Amino acid sequence: MAGKTHFFSEVRLGEGLTLKAIRLGEAAIRDRHLLKDYLEFVHIKKGLLEPYTADYPLIDGRELLPSFEINFAEYKFLPSFSMVAFNRTLDYQNECFQFDLLHSIAEVVAAKAEAKSSRKLALTRERLARENLEKIYPHLTLELRSRFKQRFLYRDLSELANYEEMLGYLFHMDRAHVIAQDDVGEFRLLGSYASFPSELDYELKTFGKRIGKFRSKENTRYEANRYFVYHFLMELYGFPIASERRTSSALFARKLSRLKEQYLIKVLGCSDRVITSLCGFEQKSFPLVEKVALVPVPRGMEEEHNQLKSRGFYVDEDRRVVILKVTYMQHKYNKNNVQEDRALSVVKQEVIHPITGEKQDSYNILKDSRSFLITLNDIIRGEFKGSISYKGWGQINSTKTHDERLKFLYAWLSKNQRRITGYSKEFFEDIRKVLNG
Repeated sequence: MAGKTHFFSEVRLGEGLTLKAIRLGEAAIRDRHLLKDYLEFVHIKKGLLEPYTADYPLIDGRELLPSFEINFAEYKFLPSFSMVAFNRTLDYQNECFQFDLLHSIAEVVAAKAEAKSSRKLALTRERLARENLEKIYPHLTLELRSRFKQRFLYRDLSELANYEEMLGYLFHMDRAHVIAQDDVGEFRLLGSYASFPSELDYELKTFGKRIGKFRSKENTRYEANRYFVYHFLMELYGFPIASERRTSSALFARKLSRLKEQYLIKVLGCSDRVITSLCGFEQKSFPLVEKVALVPVPRGMEEEHNQLKSRGFYVDEDRRVVILKVTYMQHKYNKNNVQEDRALSVVKQEVIHPITGEKQDSYNILKDSRSFLITLNDIIRGEFKGSISYKGWGQINSTKTHDERLKFLYAWLSKNQRRITGYSKEFFEDIRKVLNG
């Protein structure tokens, strides 16, 4: 496993910019796409790679395939966060959500430099630094407060130079942080303790009526189709029916897209261990959905395993762990589709190098039919090690007994039915052999 201090140490962003240069305050970010790339690497580094240990609860690659499963396990010791970034300056009173505003010390001091003495400027800097700190300090645990105060008392919390270190504390807040541009176009951390508006009742009922699943006063049809509509709506934004953090992020993205905002929302849950990105920079009807997680390369992919090993793509070679990024596309609802419930599908998967940040899209980690057959074989023989959500009622953690195997097989085939419809006749012949074996 790569040394934790060396993760992404050789990453080059646009114009050769390094993460270290940003961390040292040697460069600022003004471009939205550069910001997106920077946040991707920093969030992976701090949210996935640095917390990784030999017993880290990896996710199975199939968990990145729609439709997404409910996660019943909670890993409170792992990082979690939500964030929104805007490609503009903030208009505090006129924003459509609530948050605590942070100030750029450098910007305020520069504006008052001509009118104040150096002594007064120093006092202004200290006052603003203290005010910023006091907006975050109360929302941290008691154990973190003294350390946070010691580290950041006289620093400009808004500078991206401090952002990577700040994440260690933002991960412990149950609400979002906000990144936006200052008056000179530099991206900064300008908000904390943000609440994303979640008009779930309105959105669900409006969407359900629009796709024809029910009409006003049709309570019976509403009851019959409510779950389908809820599930489809959430999947459009890359989530299952899940926690408030993910639900509010999805619905906030929907609201911002409707307002034609240029935004980026990112979410990491301590239950799913997946960084989900909803990028609305292109101002389309739906944001670009991307997910990043640490996943094991499946058995049966020995050629790919050897290539990944020789090229240094493994985070943990013994457990065959790679950083996998998956990009999706949305599908409009159509009742005549063979797969009526398909809201999202995979369009790209990339393995990310833990040192250089190089991305390779030639490895088919998620949809490899060989691993599909191997998994099917293991389930039927009671040899599969893993867990799966069964009908949303709970977790099946074993395939030892006949009853467990049947339930696991039902849930697994239901999960993978979209994949199955795209396979060849030869593949189904192989399935028949496995079932009759």
